[in-house]
Amino acid sequence: MEGAYDALCDSLYSKIARAFGMDAMDSEVQVHLKDRLTPIASVPMPARAKALFTRLCDVSHSKKEWVESVASLVAGKPPHLWTDQDVSRFDLESLLLRNQLSHILTLASYSDDRVLAGSSDGGWAARVSVTTSRGTELEHVIQIDGVQDKQASDHADKLMSYLDATIGSDDYDMAIAVTARLTEALLARRETLSGEVDHDGRPNQACLGPIRREG
Repeated sequence: MEGAYDALCDSLYSKIARAFGMDAMDSEVQVHLKDRLTPIASVPMPARAKALFTRLCDVSHSKKEWVESVASLVAGKPPHLWTDQDVSRFDLESLLLRNQLSHILTLASYSDDRVLAGSSDGGWAARVSVTTSRGTELEHVIQIDGVQDKQASDHADKLMSYLDATIGSDDYDMAIAVTARLTEALLARRETLSGEVDHDGRPNQACLGPIRREG
């Protein structure tokens, strides 16, 4: 039984490493993951993502203890109590949580630290993406200051009123479909600006996104 459990822990270690694009044979995945994730240590994030971040960055444990800590959080119970169903749950939940952390890393790489931490002028940053069943994915990171936030809120209120009046206030799927179509169109249009630079010669925000992928 102990041999089977050790094999499970080794398998989980490999899955965690591969999920973050690391070599599963690397004996220092914990250290390298901490180095990679440290830039988002002070960034607000969902509670479970923050809990995973904390456990992934804890290098005080042995390899096996580290795996048990991470896996227990992801699956909701320690690996020694798992069934085959729990292994499947780990695979799915770890992917979802990994994606959350990856999105936050993307946001952090293109955003000002002050904005990420919540600036006093009301500025904020957001990663906006649309993935469709047509095989297209577009992504862009935006940063706006407090004045722009007020403008965006006013426009959003007008758009919401229009959607309520034309679609109905309870047809959320259609309203979301409309905004998804609009977002996709705006991100695609913005691609035409991807080669522009600011007057100081540095790439402007348009050069940082969107990222478009087609299958």
